[in-house]
Amino acid sequence: MKHSQRHKVHADVAEKLKSMSLTLKSKKFSNQKSYDLRYENLNEKDIPINKFGKLILREKRPKDRKRSEAIILEGSRLVKDALLAGAEASCLCFCHPESLEQLREAQSLLEKVKMYKISPKIMKTFSDTVTPGGLLGVFKKPGQGEAICPAKSTLPISLICDSLKDPGNAGTLIRTAAAVGCRRVFAMDGCVNLWERKVLRSAMGAHFHIPIYSGVNWEDIGNYLSSQVQVLLANNFTATTLCRAFDPQVEADNFASDTDQGSERESTSYEEFRPVENSEDADNQDDGLSELDAYKFHNVPLPVFEYSKVPLSFADMENDCFDINENKKSFLAEEVALVIGSEAAGLSASAKKFAFDHYGAYVMIPMNETTNSLNSGIAGSVILYELRKKLLKLV
Repeated sequence: MKHSQRHKVHADVAEKLKSMSLTLKSKKFSNQKSYDLRYENLNEKDIPINKFGKLILREKRPKDRKRSEAIILEGSRLVKDALLAGAEASCLCFCHPESLEQLREAQSLLEKVKMYKISPKIMKTFSDTVTPGGLLGVFKKPGQGEAICPAKSTLPISLICDSLKDPGNAGTLIRTAAAVGCRRVFAMDGCVNLWERKVLRSAMGAHFHIPIYSGVNWEDIGNYLSSQVQVLLANNFTATTLCRAFDPQVEADNFASDTDQGSERESTSYEEFRPVENSEDADNQDDGLSELDAYKFHNVPLPVFEYSKVPLSFADMENDCFDINENKKSFLAEEVALVIGSEAAGLSASAKKFAFDHYGAYVMIPMNETTNSLNSGIAGSVILYELRKKLLKLV
C-alpha cells in the first residue's frame, strides 16, 4: 500500500472515531437535558463548609442522630419510594448521573431539591454501608405520630416495641405492621431509634405509611390507647393456656418456671398486684417502678395463650375458663396492643405491669423442642398476621 493510500485510511479511521465520540457526547448531553436537573460538584474540601455535608456526617453520630430533624435514606429504591410517598427531600447526593435514571417516576418532585455530584470516596464517607448504592438523600423526618402517606383503612392494632435493640428486627416489625394494617407503632423509651439508617433500610419505606411514636414512657402510653385496650405480651413460653392465673388464691411463684426459668422469687399473691380501683390514692400513685415493684412484676401471674388461640371476641372464650355474657358485644376490647421485647432482654417489668393493669395476657408461638426462641421480627410478624386474620372475621 502506497503512503498516500495509508494516510487516507488513517484519516478515515480518525474521522469515524471522532464521529463516534461526538455521538456519545450527544447522547450524554441529551440524557442529562431530558431530566433538566441541575447539580453541583461537591469536593472533599467543600464538605466541612457545606451545610448538607456537615449534616450527613453529624447524623452518623448516634448522639446527634437522636436530636436530628433529618433522616438519611440510601439506595435508589428507598429514595424513590420516599419521594413518591410525599416525603420532603432537602438534597440528593450521587456518584454518577446515570443513578438518577432510576428516579424517573419522581422526576417532577426533584425540581427544587439540591443536587450534588460526589466522588465514590466521599459517598463511602457519607454512607454507613460496606458497599454504598451510589445514591443518598437527606429528608425531613416526619413528626411524632405523623404518617405522610397513611393507609386508607387500618385495623385496631397497635404495635409496642419494648427494649428492642436490634435495628433489623425493628425495621422488619415496622414493615410488617404497615402491611398488616396496624393503626400505629410505638417505640418505648430505651428502644432502638426507629429513624436510624439501618431501621429505615430494613423497613423499606414503611415509615411513611404508618404513624410512629418514639421515646414514649410507660406512664404516658395510656394516653394514646383506649381505656378498653386488650394488651398482649409476646413471649417464648412452653406452657399451655393458664386460665387459672386469674384465681385470686394463685400465687406468683406457681408460674416462676414459665416466666423466669425457675428463678427464686418471694411468694406474692394476686391481690397484692391488683390495680388500685375506686381509691383516693389511685390518682396519687407513682407510675414509675421501684426496684421492689419491678422485682414483683417480673413474676406477675397472667394467662398464656398460643398465638392462634388468643381470644379477641367472647365467642373465642372457653366456658370453663371465663364467664361469658351473651349480651355483650362480640369484641373483647376496642383495640389490641401487642408488646414485643428483645430476644435477649425480654419484656420489661413496666410492660408486664401495664398488661396486668389492663388484664392482659402472654402470647406464645409453639416451636420444635430443638428451638428456644424466634427473633423478635419473626415472632412479631407471625402474631400480627394471626391478629389480622381474627379481626377481619369480626368486622
